[in-house]
Amino acid sequence: MWMCPICRKTNTETAVCCRRGFDQTADCEIHPTMSFDIKDKITKTQKRKDWMDSQRDIMLLCPECGNAEFVFLLDSQSCECAHCGKRLEMGAKPACFRKQQANGQTTISAGYSSTVCLLQDETIVTAGFRAIVQCNVNTWKNIVAVASGRDCVVGLRKNGTVVATGENKYGECYVGGWAGIKAISAGERYTAALREDGTVVAAGYLCFDRWAVDKWEDVIAISAGSYHLLGLRRDGKVMHSRLGGPIKNWQDIIAVAAGDYHTIGLRKNGTVVAIGGNNYKQCNVSLW
Repeated sequence: MWMCPICRKTNTETAVCCRRGFDQTADCEIHPTMSFDIKDKITKTQKRKDWMDSQRDIMLLCPECGNAEFVFLLDSQSCECAHCGKRLEMGAKPACFRKQQANGQTTISAGYSSTVCLLQDETIVTAGFRAIVQCNVNTWKNIVAVASGRDCVVGLRKNGTVVATGENKYGECYVGGWAGIKAISAGERYTAALREDGTVVAAGYLCFDRWAVDKWEDVIAISAGSYHLLGLRRDGKVMHSRLGGPIKNWQDIIAVAAGDYHTIGLRKNGTVVAIGGNNYKQCNVSLW
């Protein structure tokens, strides 16, 4: 069951809305398309305009091509469409976007299909995946850190508790009982947190019982990749959830970052090490 973003009617039997011809299987946020059996170009154009009109309150769209990706030019107070190059003045943005920018920014986090920003007044704004944008994160209070995962947003409160919202397809938002937390990180359908005592807790899709992250100790920082979790220990070693223990031959590490299938570590002497998938040469850091 899904709701057509144009007519707002519920559809149960097909991926294409029979009333307005909207194709649910398309990437409707960036490339809104109509049902392939609609031959009339005028009809397609009108339906595309209907979709754009229905999105104007929650996202910025190029009036020329409908694209939702922009390059912001701060010096000229304008933005440029990343697809067709049309220049827009900042005043052309929706009111909600202008309000968010005016408050200032303190912390940002990017997930699979969303961006979340913690403002100076401790409120949160989001952009991207509709299930995230429409979540009531603006009701959260006393937030000191945010993390954005796969279709979920996580917030760390001043009192060390955690709040999360989103699709929760695999239980990644089941964080209500967590306490004594000092850092959070979110990956592919899972959420992880670092406790004040140096232990780690996690919830969601990944098999953390097998990986035994609940047995990690003396951890001072964590980083959630798409499919693995890292824990930087006080002794400079790095715990890797997929490996079941510390990464061999990694010592004197002071910072870590996890990608989809690779891991990066920064040594105390300023050099960088990497392991994991290297399909795009993302681990070629030996000269750094």
